[in-house]
Amino acid sequence: WNVCQTFKLSSSAKLIASLIYLTNTYIILLIDGGQLSIGLSYAFFPLSFLAVLKSVMSGFRAKVLAGMSLAILGFFDFRLIFVLFLLLFLRFLYEFFYLERKKWGNWIREWTFAGVVCALVLLGLNAYWLLPLKFAPITASTHAFFTQTAFINFPNLGHAITLLSPHWYKNIFGSVTPLRWEFLLIPILVFTAPLLRKKNPVVGFWLLIALFSIFL
Repeated sequence: WNVCQTFKLSSSAKLIASLIYLTNTYIILLIDGGQLSIGLSYAFFPLSFLAVLKSVMSGFRAKVLAGMSLAILGFFDFRLIFVLFLLLFLRFLYEFFYLERKKWGNWIREWTFAGVVCALVLLGLNAYWLLPLKFAPITASTHAFFTQTAFINFPNLGHAITLLSPHWYKNIFGSVTPLRWEFLLIPILVFTAPLLRKKNPVVGFWLLIALFSIFL
C-alpha cells in the first residue's frame, strides 16, 4: 500500500494492486506448501524496495536503515536480494532518462552512495556466513547440485504472463497446470493500461517491469 502511495496512485488502484499482490496463485501456494520463509521474503520485498528508494535522496541514517531492510529480506531468502537489485536498477535507468542532463551527475552520485552504504550494511550483517566460505569453500559437486535448476523449471511464458502458478491449484510438485483462459483477464487489463493512461510515467515504469518480469 505504501509503495502505491509513493507512486501517487488512486485509492482504487492501491486496493487492486494490494489484492493482486496478496492473493495471486504464487503466494497462495507458497503458504499452502508451508514455504513460510519464502512467503515472508515475498511479503517484505515491497518494504525493502521502498526503503532503498526513499534512501537515495535522504540522509545517511535512511541509507543504513535501507541496508538493514535488505539484510532482513536476505535473512528470509537471499535470492530476493538479486531480484530487488534488478528492480532498483531498472528504476534507476528509467528515472535517469527523464532527468535533465545537468542533473545526471548528482543523480548518479546519490544512487551510488546509497548503493555502497546498503551493500556494506548488507555484507556486514551477513559476514558471519560469507567469511567462512572464503576459508572453507563448498566443493564443486555441491555447487553443481545447487546450480542445476533446469529440472525444476516448470513455468513457461504463458504461466508468467497470466500470473498462473504451474502447480495451481492442487499444489502437487511436478504436476503442471495447463493454461486457463480465465487468467487472461489480468494481462489484458495490464497491457491496455497504456491506452487508458497515455504518456503516464508511472504506467510506463510498471509496464516495463511487467515485461521484464515475464522473462525473469
